Order: sequence, then structure tokens, then C-alpha cells
Amino acid sequence: MAKKLFLLSIVVLLSSCSYNQQIKNINEKLRKIQNSTNQNTIDLTTIKPKINSIEEKLNILTQKINTLKNTTNSTKSIKTVEKTIVEVQVDNSTNNILSKIPPASLVFSNKTQNTQKQPDNEQNKNSQEMSNKNHIEKKFIALTAQASSAYQDALSTYMDRDFNSALNKFLQFLSDYPHTELEQNAYFWIGNSYYNLNNYDKALYYFSDCLNNFPKKSTSEGGKTDACLFMLYKTYKAMGNTQKAYDYLMKLKNEYPINPYFEFKGVKK
Repeated sequence: MAKKLFLLSIVVLLSSCSYNQQIKNINEKLRKIQNSTNQNTIDLTTIKPKINSIEEKLNILTQKINTLKNTTNSTKSIKTVEKTIVEVQVDNSTNNILSKIPPASLVFSNKTQNTQKQPDNEQNKNSQEMSNKNHIEKKFIALTAQASSAYQDALSTYMDRDFNSALNKFLQFLSDYPHTELEQNAYFWIGNSYYNLNNYDKALYYFSDCLNNFPKKSTSEGGKTDACLFMLYKTYKAMGNTQKAYDYLMKLKNEYPINPYFEFKGVKK
């Protein structure tokens, strides 16, 4: 019995020593964890100001980027406005030039009076020269007072920049009074009306018809050849067809180097 008690005491002692060692090991691990936690806390405390500094720098960079974007957009807007102003000035300048073109009725009237004063033989000579010069001959119907009034009304409407109404009036003029000496003028102003309404395809049709289906005469001679060449140049340029625009500009320069629409450098008036 005593032997059993002795052995039991030894077992209990050994178990107690093992238990104490385990507790010691656990405490050591806890201590290491605590030290690591403390170190991490110290590291976080050190890193946090750096993070805050980086965030401030990012905010400053973001503000600068937004400022640059706003500046860029403002610059684009200014350039767009300047471009629009220039285009408007060009169009106004063109319309001012076109508004100074004398109506064909006045030019034809003056030419008729001058022709009547010439001797018959000189008149016949001039007629022969004009016939050789102009490959297209048209016989015009005499212009009545009603036709002249309708034309002047349409032209006044155009000069008031009411292009839709002017377009309708000129088309009505051609329908009511076909083949008068103002027919070419009507085609020209119809083309201009379409041009100002940004209908460039229709504008090209009427400018081309005005150029190709009537005698070749400059504005000062009562025709519209130089004016049509200039407007074909402008229309193709507005459509972005720079090659065609250049071709018509060069044609204007070759045929009418001195004209009221485009001043070519090196050409003396």
C-alpha cells in the first residue's frame, strides 16, 4: 500500500512539473505576441503620418489636374469662339461684297443704251466678238415691270438675310418669269440662299448651272461667271473638299485675276 502511494506521489509530481512547463511555454508565447503587437502599433504610428502626407500630395495633384482640365476646356472654347467669329466675319464680308453687285437689269439697261449710241458697223463688230467669246447663246424674253418688281423683292429679302423666304421668292420668280435676262442672277442668288442655309449640295447645283448654262460674262459685264467661280470655291471649301476649292480659285485667278471677290497677291488693279 505504501508502495502504491509512493508511486502515485511520483506520478502527481511529474504531472505537476509538466503542467508548469506548459504554462511557462504559453506565457512565453503570450509575451512574444504582446511584444510583436506593441512593435506593430509603433510601426503603424510611424506609418500613419506618412500615409496622411501622401494623401495630401494626392489631393494637391488632383486639384492641379482639374485646374489644367478647366484651363484646357476654356482654351478650346475661346478658340472655337474665335474661329466662329472669323467665319462670321468672312461670311459677312462676302455678303457685303455680294450686296454691292449691281442688278443685271441696271447693267443690261446701261449696255443697251450704250449700244444704241454706237454706229451700226461697230455694233455688228462687237456682236461678232461677243458671239465668238461666249460659247453659249441664250435668247432672253423682254423683262416686264412685274418681273423686275418680283426680282427686286426677292433680292431685298435676301439682303435682309431671310434666306428661306428669299429662296422661295427666287424660285417663284423663275417659275413665273422664265428666260428673262435676270434668269442667271436668280440662279446665282438661289445658290447663295442654299449656301447660307448650309445646304451645300443644292448650292453647288445652282452655282454650276449658273456658271455653265449662261454666257461667260463677269459681274461688271452683267453676268455672274466670276461670282459663280468664287462661290463654288467657297462652297467646296465649306464642304471640306480643299482640292476642288483650290481648282475653282485658280480658275477664278486665271480667268478674272482682277475681281471684286478675291484679291490675288501680285495682281495690280
